[in-house]
Amino acid sequence: MSEKLIDVATLHRKGYIYLMKGKENILGLQNPDDFSCNIHSYITSHKIMKIWIHEKSRDSNGFLMHLTGVHYFSGFTNWHGANFRLLTDEESMAFTGSLGRDTNGFIVEINSGVSKIYISSTKFELQIGNYIPQFIDGIEV
Repeated sequence: MSEKLIDVATLHRKGYIYLMKGKENILGLQNPDDFSCNIHSYITSHKIMKIWIHEKSRDSNGFLMHLTGVHYFSGFTNWHGANFRLLTDEESMAFTGSLGRDTNGFIVEINSGVSKIYISSTKFELQIGNYIPQFIDGIEV
């Protein structure tokens, strides 16, 4: 059976993020290694995190990723590379079990496990202003 190619924006807009479990580069950036990321804000009591994602060479060329339902974050406050990966169910169960938490959510892994974010929301939002990054056409599901 051949895999189907789905537009990344459609996946996010329709809340189909669960189809991306185990997939690399869930943001759909053409060259995720050409970006750097900074935690812009993290309000633990509201479970909201905003990450500024920008070109390594120019901090002004970037966009914000809004995450809601953030229950856990481990990692650095800034890093190089924007390859976000959604863990599989098995990987998520192993990770949340080690935290003593339920598995009713998603684990986003950044740069091969250097950082992890545990979210209960199935959607995240990209706030793009004047700068529009190059996105891939789709992702195989």
